[in-house]
Amino acid sequence: MVLFDANVLYPNALRDLLLRIAQSGFVQAKWTDEILDPMSSGTSGRTGPISTPASWTGRGS
Repeated sequence: MVLFDANVLYPNALRDLLLRIAQSGFVQAKWTDEILDPMSSGTSGRTGPISTPASWTGRGS
């Protein structure tokens, strides 16, 4: 199991790569709503908010 932080979920290319690896079954990806909060609110220090697709299934508690 791998816990993805917002720092690796924010960049599109890196997020795509990591989620594809998880979808292939090599790792089980997890993250929390608290990890996604800075991404959706635009407070991650980057250039604005991004959407978090409903197809992401890694949310855990």
